[in-house]
Amino acid sequence: MLIPAQLRWCGRPFAQQIAAAARAPTVAQQSLLQESLTRHQTSAFGSAHGVSQIHTAADYRQAVPIQDYEALRPYVQRMMQGEANVLVSDPVQMFTLTSGTTGQPKYIPVTAFSAARNARLMRQWLYRLQVDHPRCFRGAMVGIVSPAVEGHTANGIPYGSLTGRIYRELPWLMRRAYAIPYPVFEIEDYDARYWAIARYALARQASFLCTPNPSTLLRLAGVMADRADSLIRAIHDGTLAGAEQGLTPEQKEQLRPRPQPQRARELEQIANATGTLQPKDCWPDLQVIGCWTGGSVGVQAQRLVSAYGTVPIRDAGYLASEARVTLPV
Repeated sequence: MLIPAQLRWCGRPFAQQIAAAARAPTVAQQSLLQESLTRHQTSAFGSAHGVSQIHTAADYRQAVPIQDYEALRPYVQRMMQGEANVLVSDPVQMFTLTSGTTGQPKYIPVTAFSAARNARLMRQWLYRLQVDHPRCFRGAMVGIVSPAVEGHTANGIPYGSLTGRIYRELPWLMRRAYAIPYPVFEIEDYDARYWAIARYALARQASFLCTPNPSTLLRLAGVMADRADSLIRAIHDGTLAGAEQGLTPEQKEQLRPRPQPQRARELEQIANATGTLQPKDCWPDLQVIGCWTGGSVGVQAQRLVSAYGTVPIRDAGYLASEARVTLPV
């Protein structure tokens, strides 16, 4: 019950702020624009575009023309080499990485301020989820993310996934409910990583699943069905036998699951009765799934019912490496 209480304490005031902003959107947008202009007016980009002289949205449109990423890449490359106060005034903590649709990978700078704002929006999404599904945090949370750090620039600044960073930095009470320890997502071998995700997820009674792409959940269900015997055995024995070939010595040291013979017997009974392991049978208390439901991936979300049952699905919203654009309520 501590997680819902914490979410309510943090989420309700912010929800009220959002509601107030929605009643006067022009004022809210003007305030946000001015905040950003003031914050970054001394940057190289801000100076080049006369940001200190911008006071309205019309001024901004005239001073800062629409640009694609390639127009910004020189600024980003300077930041990746360690130069400060270039595209943003705040120190860059990391870069999120996105392949986009064509061309070279795109590196998006993340500051402490922008990371905190993203985390606040994520907590608001969780707060509204809990309001509509009050039992969703009674069991374990199964979240699936990409690694927070995939590499470093020549100057030593990390780059990777913002979802991975948020996963690591959500409040302690939230992280305590995770079924899957973060180091699992750093396993490089694709098959070993998904086996380990399934192994940790099955070891707990999950009440909430969350990952942006529903195809990830379809893949998880496939691994559970195809590797049922090895997963049950590993949960019984407290091993990671099915992922051994993909683990580094450091990961083996970090990941030391405990034996859970009782949970293994439950899963074995399910497999004997149904002929396989499916999420809808293994997690009877699953309350809600959070993932994308729109666009082309909406087709994948519709396919979840066969493996997960008629569990409510909450749209994760339009979020990308660049920004969280929508917050479904």
